[in-house]
Amino acid sequence: MQNLNSLNILSILERKVSNKITKEKEFKYSDGNYVLPELEYSIYYTKNKQEYFILKNKFQEVITPVNPTTLFGEYKIAKVNVPISKFLSSYKLEVTDEDYSNGYIIRYFAQLAGNIKSDIIEINKRNFVKKMRNYRKAQVKWRLTGDSEEVIQSNTESIKLSLKDIPTLDYFLRNKLQYWQEPTDLKSIIMKKIVNLK
Repeated sequence: MQNLNSLNILSILERKVSNKITKEKEFKYSDGNYVLPELEYSIYYTKNKQEYFILKNKFQEVITPVNPTTLFGEYKIAKVNVPISKFLSSYKLEVTDEDYSNGYIIRYFAQLAGNIKSDIIEINKRNFVKKMRNYRKAQVKWRLTGDSEEVIQSNTESIKLSLKDIPTLDYFLRNKLQYWQEPTDLKSIIMKKIVNLK
């Protein structure tokens, strides 16, 4: 059992916060069991920048929060988990004959997460699947072939589905016919003429 005396915290104590009360499933003992609610504890901050939660009982046991409960704890977690920031480069999409044969392509976009007005860039799938906290990302199923009006409608709807991820994506993708290939086969041309006669 770890306690206040065994850790020799008092010799390097910087400050102490007292009269704190535990909540349901907020803390665990060193054996993994949950600490009961409504128990008094104190937080000890040491000169070597550590934080200890000590129960106010005869054992003065050290307990561990299930989740960070203080700004100090959140900072320590963030400092450990935040990777070195990496910046993505824009990607020039190249549409292939196979893509046109399929009739659509999946496009990927990214925007710096801290600023909704920052530039949006197109990225490749490899960078899209990377976990990068400093970017918000979105993918769009982009239609390439068919009647122009249908393509515009289809791409507009696809963009709408991604606005929850990048709210300004609609403005970035203003040209809904980008990469569109006009029908060239005889049947499509005839159908287009029929539609225009109506």
